[in-house]
Amino acid sequence: MSIMLMSRIFRMNIGGCNRKLLAVRLADFADDDGRGIYPGVDRLAQETELSERTVQRILADFEREGILVCRQRATGRPGVANRYDFDLARLYAYEAGKAKPESTAETGDSVSPVDTGERGDNRAERGDTGDGEGCHRDTRTVIEPPLEPSVERGRASEHGDGQEAKADERGESDASIERSFWRLVKDWPQLDGMPKKNSLIAWRKLSADERRQAAERFQDWLAFLKDRKKDYVPAPSTYFAEKLWQEIPEKPQTTAGPKLAAPYGKLWMTARIADLLRKAYGPISGLTAFEQSLVRAGKTTAEAIHREKVRRSGWKVVNAMHERAADAKGYPCSLDLLPISEGFRQVHRDGELYAAWRREHERRGWPFLDDTRPPEWVHFPAVADGWEADPDAAVRAAIDDFAAKLREVRGDEHAA
Repeated sequence: MSIMLMSRIFRMNIGGCNRKLLAVRLADFADDDGRGIYPGVDRLAQETELSERTVQRILADFEREGILVCRQRATGRPGVANRYDFDLARLYAYEAGKAKPESTAETGDSVSPVDTGERGDNRAERGDTGDGEGCHRDTRTVIEPPLEPSVERGRASEHGDGQEAKADERGESDASIERSFWRLVKDWPQLDGMPKKNSLIAWRKLSADERRQAAERFQDWLAFLKDRKKDYVPAPSTYFAEKLWQEIPEKPQTTAGPKLAAPYGKLWMTARIADLLRKAYGPISGLTAFEQSLVRAGKTTAEAIHREKVRRSGWKVVNAMHERAADAKGYPCSLDLLPISEGFRQVHRDGELYAAWRREHERRGWPFLDDTRPPEWVHFPAVADGWEADPDAAVRAAIDDFAAKLREVRGDEHAA
């Protein structure tokens, strides 16, 4: 359930009351990133008091407009519904005049509401529709979600009304910056009921690296205050403006035993790329009879089939890491890689640098990350300044530098 997303949609002009009602209900199933929506049509119809035909039509409109992305279609088995994610960039940039749904006359829908009385909704499904706009004697009671976070006026002053927020130097959109702010301050001590507008402004003034550091070191900072017997916790605006996380003394690093590293984090990605730099060591089967027939028919080559088998089965550790990551589980990684992992930097999944890392994996025959539900941010070895001129060359140089550091720790066997 995402109160933030529900509040945002409730204030938007999204093309009609039925569309807004359904969008708010979908947001109630989503997380703050707009993902994980899989209620059935019958449930949506029951909870919004719309007909199933109307729900289906609006869902199709949202998909066509790019507001919703269907990640998995229903299989037809009972209890298995379509799985959707919101495309938040499309949703937040929506303007009623630019993306109006097609009329029902064009789609051939003769059950959903239209202008004429002869083709109105089925009364058994929708209840009383006394005129073209529904019943005016009984109004539906809608429980409005809380309006916090309310930052539209602040954004309008910074970006101009109706303009889509621009991405910063690391590819963060204004919407993702706002989401990260609310994730950080939602449990801030002594902040209940206090205004947060100035804190959000101070958060936006930080660089992307500073925002990352502020979030990563927040809990350490609270522990630091507790150790110093500080009862008062400064407001977020003070924490951001004065960069108070920098006051925390650095913790000594330990290298005893493996650590269960979180998926796509620094240590996890360090261990993953370290394994990929080894020569493929998994069992690779020969050509099957079917594959041989494809080669004889000229539909593929033996080299292409072998390369794909190596990509799928050549690195058993990487395969195990990917399988556990699909279930949001970490993987035990050796702490001797910690010093190298500190040189990793976050890369946004929609950026050009992320695409360059994908191409380099394909060029080397390596398996890439799960594309069905990729994380928003992934750590990779840092690239040199000016990488924009040639992202592919910058990525190759970053891997070469990583391999050299790895050889110093583990020897040539682990950095082939």
